[in-house]
Amino acid sequence: MVRLALAGCGYSASLFVSALPRLRDAAFAATVDADLPRARAIGQALGAPVSCASLEELLARHAGTFDAVVVETDNASHAALAVQAARAGKHVCTRAPLGLSAPQADEATAACRAAGVRLMVNPPLRFLPETRALKASLEAGELGWPGALRLHRWTPRGAERWGTPALDPARTGGTAIGALSEDLDLANWFFGGPPNAVFALGRKHASAQLAVYDFVQAHLGFDGGGMALLDYAMTLPRGDGYFACAVIGADGAAYADDQANVQLVYRGGHPAALNPAPHDAQVVAALQAFVTAIAQDRDPPVTGADGRLALEVAAAVDASLESGRAARRVGDRYELV
Repeated sequence: MVRLALAGCGYSASLFVSALPRLRDAAFAATVDADLPRARAIGQALGAPVSCASLEELLARHAGTFDAVVVETDNASHAALAVQAARAGKHVCTRAPLGLSAPQADEATAACRAAGVRLMVNPPLRFLPETRALKASLEAGELGWPGALRLHRWTPRGAERWGTPALDPARTGGTAIGALSEDLDLANWFFGGPPNAVFALGRKHASAQLAVYDFVQAHLGFDGGGMALLDYAMTLPRGDGYFACAVIGADGAAYADDQANVQLVYRGGHPAALNPAPHDAQVVAALQAFVTAIAQDRDPPVTGADGRLALEVAAAVDASLESGRAARRVGDRYELV
């Protein structure tokens, strides 16, 4: 049984509560949040007996009660908390991005390697049921060689993403890291590596105080002529967001989105309606992958190297946005051309 500590009890914490009954061979032993009453409330819902206001306090007072830390805090604290947990001998699963820069990702990865603990990065888009189905179709050869990927992700204006205000660059890392790192990771995953060319354009937010964009299109070129077009907007009216993903291959195409499709279920007697909860399923899939990697003493499906790669591409997107020029991958870095 892997004993987990949840660091960060904001918006996403409710998804962990919903996912808990389906999680195998793991339990929550502790919760952490600067808002201690909130940490205690989530801890009670998760069955975790210990709650603290900081990871430092948890490690100092209750280090023997848990084996691994699940980081669900602001982007700006991901790498530092991963380093802190690793140095205490705890496995780490942190929501993407791994840090706000490639050097921060390197520091977290090195700390986990030195401590002999597992580090998993959780880009939620990788673990949605619909994107996993698309990846399985690609790996099975059902679509042929991937020629094009199209991603849309739109959020309501001013909406919070996993508890972090989308327009606060100090906490999110700015435009590409805060808004597009998951999408860029998904493109890397589908094409089996990073793009060799990046070009991005966008529209800056109307507020002069915010150095971020509220609409971005990122164009990615991959080896063999494959391409991806990603667009992110935070300009929808108040309400639900929208995610859609289309893959076009040499032998077929596939499409998926995250809209709530109510499905009719009939096994005799009265029919029933099933409204799937894809984000609950995403949390279950990600956590189970992390727990299984620890139990089997192997690398998780998304490593620190994957997290670093997404940050490299995100930095190239930001550089392209600001310069109006394309970036080309030269060795293990991008240069503007």
